[in-house]
This record gives sequence, C-alpha cells and structure tokens, in this order.
Amino acid sequence: MKTFTLRFLCADEKEYEGPCVSLKVPLSDGSAGILADHANMVAALVNGELTFDTGERQEIYAVSDGLLEIKNGEVTILAYSAERPNEIDENRAREAAERARARLRRRMSGLEYRQSQVALSRALNRLRVKKGH
Repeated sequence: MKTFTLRFLCADEKEYEGPCVSLKVPLSDGSAGILADHANMVAALVNGELTFDTGERQEIYAVSDGLLEIKNGEVTILAYSAERPNEIDENRAREAAERARARLRRRMSGLEYRQSQVALSRALNRLRVKKGH
C-alpha cells in the first residue's frame, strides 16, 4: 500500500513520526479518513479517537483539541493531549467527569462554564476510548 509521512505531535512530546498507510481523525465537522495523496487541507481537531495504521501496527489514541494539516502529501497533527487506551486511568477520568459535572451545576461566568464543558468532554472521551479498547 502507498504511504504518506505522518508527524503526530502533542503538547508534551512527539507521539509518532514516520510512514503511515491510513489515518482516521476526529474533526469539528465529523470524522475523516486520510490516505496517501489526500488533497491539501487544514482542519480543527476535536476530542475523539484518533487511529492510524503504519503498515506494521495500528495505533489508537484519545486526543483532544488541536490542528490537522495536510500539505504536499505530508500530514501533521498537533494535539493538546494524546493518550493510548492503556495509559488512561479510568478512575481518574471518571472523577474528572464528575468534577466537571458538579462545576456545570453551579453558577459561573461564561468562561468558567466553557472550561467545565471542555473538561467534561475530555474526560468522557478518555472513558469512551478506554472502554472501546
């Protein structure tokens, strides 16, 4: 199969750089599949499950907000956070979701409300990816 170069970077570290056969990413307008020779584009990455196949193995991550760029046959992903299912602490994610739900029930500013929504979305995404794999 034809491959493309994938650079997958997280705020903390480089997750992967190398050949990729296929990539599935969560975008603001739905999930997208990427193969070699995809058209150039830039899109917003959202909380969700990111998967890619190197030809030798499949990788799965719970990712949060970021950016996807496809340019001249190379794909770059910049994500705020990325975790493999085996790295996710289910109890910690469940507790984070409960804390976010509790904050959402309180009276707060618009910014605090949005931050609580983001925290809840990230925690629920982590739980969904953990349970799925």
